Amino acid sequence: MKRISIPAIYLLLFFLNPLSNAVAQQKTIDQKVNALLQIMTLDEKIGQLNQLPATRAGEE
Repeated sequence: MKRISIPAIYLLLFFLNPLSNAVAQQKTIDQKVNALLQIMTLDEKIGQLNQLPATRAGEE
């Protein structure tokens, strides 16, 4: 079995760290969205679905 060098391990951890941060950030965003959806009324949720898409002024 081939041994992995210490610099290779550090390099691997360096590149994997941002991925773990992105997963953690996504979880907090999902938690905030779920908390907001729980306090919204049905009318507010339907109103969100009926909003016009954001476009630049004068653009169709």
